Amino acid sequence: MTENDAVVAVAHDFPAAFDNILRVLPLTKTIAIVNGVSPNEKFWLGEMRRELEPLTGRVELRWYGEKSFE
Repeated sequence: MTENDAVVAVAHDFPAAFDNILRVLPLTKTIAIVNGVSPNEKFWLGEMRRELEPLTGRVELRWYGEKSFE
């Protein structure tokens, strides 16, 4: 790194985030995930799908990425 560089480090824990949703709202049956279609967003979509696989049968995950915001 140089003096002109900056880093914002983030550790994603998708299962913990979704477990929190279900802990606060235990009657939740469906969660919608809105994501973009850039290469970076497609990468994270794959990671989320993989990490959230254990929720299958517990809650329906609806993935929205191909639709415009309109």
